[in-house]
Amino acid sequence: MDYKEDKDQIFIQDGEKILAKLQFACDDDVYKINKIFVDESFRGQGIAGKLMENFVKKALKENKNIKPICGFAIKWFERHKEYDDFLV
Repeated sequence: MDYKEDKDQIFIQDGEKILAKLQFACDDDVYKINKIFVDESFRGQGIAGKLMENFVKKALKENKNIKPICGFAIKWFERHKEYDDFLV
């Protein structure tokens, strides 16, 4: 899958239709994960987790901390304790 990015989201697109997206905001050196969406037809395939992995790589590369706001992101970080040092 091809991940695209603009100023406040990472997403997967098929033509004009967005199939999955992770929306975020940046305050100083902290990325806030506000929302994750996966189209019904793609749910259950681990796509939201892959969006999270790509986002975390981006944040670490940019030396930013992360604050999960949405429920999925909070649960994802509970299962991925290796990133605890980057959470605020």
